[in-house]
Amino acid sequence: MKKLRARFKHTGFGAYLPIVPVAAAPRGENDAVEEPYGIEDLINMILWHIDIPNREIQKKQHFKFAIDHCF
Repeated sequence: MKKLRARFKHTGFGAYLPIVPVAAAPRGENDAVEEPYGIEDLINMILWHIDIPNREIQKKQHFKFAIDHCF
């Protein structure tokens, strides 16, 4: 992790950005797949650092969705 922090030190992110170790399908002994780890930590870190806007939604308000199609 020291190398990652040193690499980010000279960027706009800085040396103290949060780094969360995550493995969706870690390999154990004999190449067996173990339980994933770090997923909940990643979700919590993202939720901690973003602002979720408070939107007032009315019952009869129509949902608008932009559709783009290509051929």
